[in-house]
Amino acid sequence: MALQLNASPLICSPRLVPNKPMIKITKTIGPVVEETVVRRSANWKPNFWDLDNLMSLTSEYKEDIYKQKTYELQEKIRQALNDSVGSSVGNLDFIDVVQRLGLGDYYKEEIKRALDNEFIKNNQWSDDDLYTSSLRFRLLRQHGYDVSQDVFNKFKDEWGALKMCLCDDVKGMLSLYEASYLGLEGEDFMDELKAFTTKHLKALKGSTINPTLARKVVHSLEVPLHWRTPKLEARWYMEIYEGEDNMVPTLLDLAKLNYNIDQATYQSETRNLTRWWIDLDLRKLDFCRDRILEHLYWSLEMIPARQYGRFRKGLTPLTSLITVTDDVYDIYGTLEELELFTNVVDRWDASAMQRLPYNMKISFMAMLNTTNEIGYKILKEDGYDVIPHQKKADEIARGDNPKSIQCFMHETGASEEAAREHIKYLINEAWKKMNKARVANYAFLDEPFISSAPNLVRQAQCMYQYGDGHGIPDQETKDRIKSLFIEPIPLGKIYINI
Repeated sequence: MALQLNASPLICSPRLVPNKPMIKITKTIGPVVEETVVRRSANWKPNFWDLDNLMSLTSEYKEDIYKQKTYELQEKIRQALNDSVGSSVGNLDFIDVVQRLGLGDYYKEEIKRALDNEFIKNNQWSDDDLYTSSLRFRLLRQHGYDVSQDVFNKFKDEWGALKMCLCDDVKGMLSLYEASYLGLEGEDFMDELKAFTTKHLKALKGSTINPTLARKVVHSLEVPLHWRTPKLEARWYMEIYEGEDNMVPTLLDLAKLNYNIDQATYQSETRNLTRWWIDLDLRKLDFCRDRILEHLYWSLEMIPARQYGRFRKGLTPLTSLITVTDDVYDIYGTLEELELFTNVVDRWDASAMQRLPYNMKISFMAMLNTTNEIGYKILKEDGYDVIPHQKKADEIARGDNPKSIQCFMHETGASEEAAREHIKYLINEAWKKMNKARVANYAFLDEPFISSAPNLVRQAQCMYQYGDGHGIPDQETKDRIKSLFIEPIPLGKIYINI
């Protein structure tokens, strides 16, 4: 598959694959019957989302009065953020909460100024407790500051092992656990910190600790913060933050209102893209997955800020057609037909498709027209010719693609358990490379571009966390999509008179 959507090594359980019974199709050119072709049937589940309902999605939060309220709340929080500079711990905590609530984009300058100050306070590391050292380290590395792992050496005993007394500080251990996922290649001590904190946090099961802190521990052990998608994490964290003793009501109000306004934007994008999908009329090809909302879900979590709707509008049709093309290769085409299809895509020429079956002609024309239309708009508005990058044939010229775990088992004779552990190791190493790229000085790149690559990986982890959430959406995936696109967050009494 072009994006290997159903071959992700991040799947936590065996992949549920659709049954593929063989069916006979009469292959024709015009009225002349040529032969009977035996084809597989995907038996994909029908689209869970009614397209008419998607076309009717609307929200009161699209109104300007709500946007005006966010501007007022933003300024109050901006003042609070500036006032917190005097306390290092309070400043770091506030920055972390602002980001986790999905509000970091509003305070880029304030956050950068505060972290610049934290970065130059090298002499303060020795006085910090476990929680503060770990939080400062994580925030600085998240924002590309080159901080050494040696800042954690003070937590070693005289024999070079981590002090066991650290285990009594659950909040600090959780903070250190989250920081350990920002490690780079060659930083063995960060791996040691990850193993140490994971072991002792898991041992807390059944112990009596603060219920809110216990929820945070369970949540992070399932998937660490650094690997979580930003928008879903923001919604989860709002519920947690509401129960915190030091909760700032204005900040929570802003987070909820901002989330609902974003959702109104996503609903508008959903209506437009659903109309495009209906007009494309590929749903009649029964071997194709009908997953337009799932595709927008991928695009949304890559770059969730509402001002980047143009990005989502361009990417979602392309990923939809990648899935269609994937199904052409995996489900529909014979070897001979797929060789012809690959040649047609390579030539990027509609006149070369005469020998293709009707359904493959429809698939190619949808790909050709959509890609050219998007490429034309980008060329006209931005001056870049992106079509050569969009239509690379080597990205689609393949057939069934087994999971990485299966490949490793076949190639090495390893057990499934050993193969899974090896794939987990590869995933961790890949994250270290991405972390290293984040600390590199790419001043010429904008933040949304830098974040889009790890966000794509985060979304893959999220989509395949409980199975094939893309091809065979599970209930968890459906609930997540509802929370992003359909169900707004109830607001407090402060908004009754808006």
